[in-house]
Amino acid sequence: RSGYLRLRMGLPTVFSFITSVLFCQLLDLGSQINFFQLLFLCSILTLNAPILVLFLGGFADNKVEGMAISKGFGVLLSAMLIDFFVPAPWNWLGGFSPLFWFERAFLSQNNADFATYSLISLLTHLLLLFFLNRKFIAKMD
Repeated sequence: RSGYLRLRMGLPTVFSFITSVLFCQLLDLGSQINFFQLLFLCSILTLNAPILVLFLGGFADNKVEGMAISKGFGVLLSAMLIDFFVPAPWNWLGGFSPLFWFERAFLSQNNADFATYSLISLLTHLLLLFFLNRKFIAKMD
């Protein structure tokens, strides 16, 4: 069971990391941050792949529920848009999503903001992974 789970989470995670780095390099999206910061952010971003797998495995009981849940992941992506289109201080409502903090780190103007936002993003991703892993294991038992 654990080998199956590692395979189902490992392959999308590795693929996500490689494509994220290539995408940022090809489109020159990481020009305002150095390459090591880009690698760190891409490693945080790749945590979304196992989050999706664990969320689907923990909450979907069949394929139809899995499709509905996967479509609902667009709500998490909307948090990044909240930061752009909603005026301050209401834009902080997007903080429910780890991707909000990722976007903040990616667009930060100085190293202190980068460190703060990337740490918050990493911690929210890891907390989400921890709780989803517990939910998935409880469902399997």
